[in-house]
Amino acid sequence: MKTFISFSTLIVATLVSLSSFGQETYKADAILTAPVSYSGIANFLEGTTTAANQRNTGENDIESPLFGAIQGSDSVCAYGDPVTYSVAITTDGQGNPLQFFWFVPADWVIVSGQSTNQLTVIPGMASGQVAVFAVGYCICSYSCKEVVSEDCNVITPLPVELMSFNAARAQSAVILNWSTASEKNNEAFVIERSNDGRTFSSIGKVAGNGNSDRVINYTFSDTRPMNEVTYYRMKQIDTDGKFEISAVRSVERAGNISAEPAKVYPNPTAGLLKIEMPANTSASATVSIVSATGQTVFSGSAASISGANSQIDMSRFTSGLYILNINSGNNLESVRITKL
Repeated sequence: MKTFISFSTLIVATLVSLSSFGQETYKADAILTAPVSYSGIANFLEGTTTAANQRNTGENDIESPLFGAIQGSDSVCAYGDPVTYSVAITTDGQGNPLQFFWFVPADWVIVSGQSTNQLTVIPGMASGQVAVFAVGYCICSYSCKEVVSEDCNVITPLPVELMSFNAARAQSAVILNWSTASEKNNEAFVIERSNDGRTFSSIGKVAGNGNSDRVINYTFSDTRPMNEVTYYRMKQIDTDGKFEISAVRSVERAGNISAEPAKVYPNPTAGLLKIEMPANTSASATVSIVSATGQTVFSGSAASISGANSQIDMSRFTSGLYILNINSGNNLESVRITKL
């Protein structure tokens, strides 16, 4: 008995011995005279059983005796790196080239190789079958494999979600306040202080709340702040010893206002930062730029950048908050700089 298999509407191939579609190599008494177009596995009939019914059984992958199993990963990351699937051969037993037709889940993107024995795709969220038909002068063969697509971009929540961290003068002391939105394995907060924004030392410790999914407010008082400007940062420590360091906050001493401060502009800036030093600035004074993590990213003498509209190229630094320090011994002037 002869059975017809329709490849869309372009051709009709007459096959013989169609007893177990997808698991045998079949001979055809029709020669392909036009390109094959195929829109879905469900259009292929095997007696009263469709290939789509086979696909939905959840059974093992179907392996073609012509070119074996499809090679490639059984588990992929949705919208991740491209993935390649392939079969072993490119010709039939007589050396005639095969034309390949690949089928993937609906939201996958085929990058290349649709008509070859090697297909490159970018997986979507849908899991399902990767299937291939090989069509030649006198053969038609089918193979497929089940593939699970997963969301691999799972964001691991930080141990502590810090909402705010502020420092402000209150008479002769400095009060530090911070809040957390959630905590996980949070052992403690260590408060660190510096007079130059670079070298920090611990001045106190506040116990954490371990695990929490609610807002918690903390406070710490520094009753002996340092000279003109005091810099603060906080180290959050987990129960396993890992830690995160906060941004740096600075507080000026009350009443300590320079009669002639440096002029720094534009601020914020994405490029050149212009600095006009006070006329009475000592040539031995040092100028430095410190990042929010306490790293000195620029250092030089006041003499090296003295004069009107001296400038520092900020484009080489990453975006964020920086502190410009002008240190002339007994006087430390600090300006917050925002790098765009």
